[in-house]
Amino acid sequence: MADDADPTLPQTPKRRRWWLVILQWTVVGLAFAWLIGSGRLSPNDLRLAENAARWIAAGLALIGVTTLLEAIRFHVLARGAELDVPFRTSFRLYMAGLFVNAFGPGGIGGDVVRTGWLMAATGRKASALACAAMDRAVGLFGLLNVGLVSLAMAWRTMKDTKPLEGIDNLMAGLVGAGFVGIGVVLVGGRRAAEWLAACGWPGTRMAARFIEAGLLYKRNWLSVGAGYLLSLAIHSVSIVALYAFGRSLALEAAPALVSTGVAAPITFLVNTLPVPGGGLGVGESAFGVLMERLPAADGGKFQNGAMMFLAYRLGLTVWQATGAFFCLGGWRRDAPVQNNAGAKVG
Repeated sequence: MADDADPTLPQTPKRRRWWLVILQWTVVGLAFAWLIGSGRLSPNDLRLAENAARWIAAGLALIGVTTLLEAIRFHVLARGAELDVPFRTSFRLYMAGLFVNAFGPGGIGGDVVRTGWLMAATGRKASALACAAMDRAVGLFGLLNVGLVSLAMAWRTMKDTKPLEGIDNLMAGLVGAGFVGIGVVLVGGRRAAEWLAACGWPGTRMAARFIEAGLLYKRNWLSVGAGYLLSLAIHSVSIVALYAFGRSLALEAAPALVSTGVAAPITFLVNTLPVPGGGLGVGESAFGVLMERLPAADGGKFQNGAMMFLAYRLGLTVWQATGAFFCLGGWRRDAPVQNNAGAKVG
């Protein structure tokens, strides 16, 4: 894959239309209006349990672990794309993108910020784009695999829960699609990428970018494998962090860890939608509806999923806010990085 200019690279945030930002925030507003109107989200439910401090501390610590692991995954994949950047630079770029994902106006994505700064730091546009695409791909594939494991555990204790019958088919289908995508990259990736890029259908250009990223990593599959294993750890720890924040609230019924493991992967997947705040409102709605259909710790009905996920999001926001320092500092405070041609950039 050549590292020349590519018209399909992410465009600058200035070209985002404000009507799209308004539409995105309208979706957030409608989601919260539905949650409040349906009684799924009430300020009266935001009460802390007696031992809340321990659970909150545990949840924040676990989110910190996932944040560090995600930065390491980004660095491993950057090196796999033959981008010679130090971990300090990778960590700064990841944290800056994390901040933009949470506090951007909705027209800016953390992936765009990381990719743009990685291009500027290395001078390798196509490789930087491939790194961002592969980081997203292994993250989603690892998430789906964690979801399948959670479902397998749930079937042993919740065989009579009807929603599982639809969820397991969805997860299996998405994982199967992921394996098909890997096969396409290995067998006919170049032709498939060219065909998808020429189609012009919704989503085909993005699919072409994922395939092109896979082609670049064909000679560095060890980094992809390491990124996949890190993704499994990241999403597993995230589920436990979500459960911890649920236990910190004084709810009518305590959440079940197995139910959390079933609902969380689908909710995290919904959170990847282009909605401000990383799926703000939409994630709470999805998690609340799913948890209502899964048993609580005592076997009864759990009706506080939306509040539970909102508490987790508040904890996540604490770590995302720390990215402001890295966003303002950017990569330029680091030592100059050398590209493969040996020239210093920055």
